[in-house]
Amino acid sequence: MDPLADLKDIHLSDPVSMWPLALGWWLLLALALVVVLLLVWAYRRYQSQAARRLAMSALKEADSPQQIMVILKSLCLNYFSREQVAGLYGEPLKHFLSQHLTARHRPEFEKLSAGLFSQVHARNRPTDFTDKLKIAVDYWIQHALFTRVKQEARP
Repeated sequence: MDPLADLKDIHLSDPVSMWPLALGWWLLLALALVVVLLLVWAYRRYQSQAARRLAMSALKEADSPQQIMVILKSLCLNYFSREQVAGLYGEPLKHFLSQHLTARHRPEFEKLSAGLFSQVHARNRPTDFTDKLKIAVDYWIQHALFTRVKQEARP
């Protein structure tokens, strides 16, 4: 009599399935999704501030009121529609700029820019005019609310 004849075959259990995932894997996936979304948000925010950063660096190099105004208008055209910005100069431009500041920063901007925007194209300006204008524009660039205005569809 053969002793091996009485042995029964070995039955393997079913392989362990990947699904459903354990709670730890779901938490890891959720965390990865949150990190990816935060990275996308941070990148888009960084990209949306590119014009502001460029204007700040150009403002440091500006040495005339005309250059400062070109920088300011270029920045405004990046964030606001041409119809809103292109025709503005002097006090209407100052009013437009102050409207795009928070209520907390508006009085300081008004104080810094008092009488400056109406004298940009004047021949007889004070000697420190360019420096004062640069300070006012720098303040506005740092504190402005840059929300892109959706332009209405044109026919």
